[in-house]
Amino acid sequence: MSGTAPALYLMNGGWVALERSFLTAGTGVGQRVLAPIPMTLVDTRDGYVLFDTGMNCNGITDPEGTWGPRAKTIQPRLVPDDDIRVRLQQLGIGIDEIRLVVNSHLHWDHCGGNRLFGHCPIVVQRAELAFAREPSGPVAG
Repeated sequence: MSGTAPALYLMNGGWVALERSFLTAGTGVGQRVLAPIPMTLVDTRDGYVLFDTGMNCNGITDPEGTWGPRAKTIQPRLVPDDDIRVRLQQLGIGIDEIRLVVNSHLHWDHCGGNRLFGHCPIVVQRAELAFAREPSGPVAG
């Protein structure tokens, strides 16, 4: 099977505690849940591709300075091992070995480590990038 990837790694990027209604279009108001922050690494024949980079782990020691007021509304639950640099190191892989980053979307809990990957392309859907630049609806302004 020449089209297969040699390995796929699912990595934990921590958790966020938030109101269920953030995830379920308004249902579950007042109910708190924990949601995982997944990161995925694919070892391709052409190099490593990383899907999502998790949260900016500087927020472990300075939540409001890193994430602003949302640190109180959507409360991150992180430990130092949840940093993408540490997760990759645990696999014996250096940041500089990543050939491509793909963001599923640009929410702060999925792209917080992007700043670490200036050496490689970062890909996201055009519509997601436009929305990140000019948010609308309940997340605007």
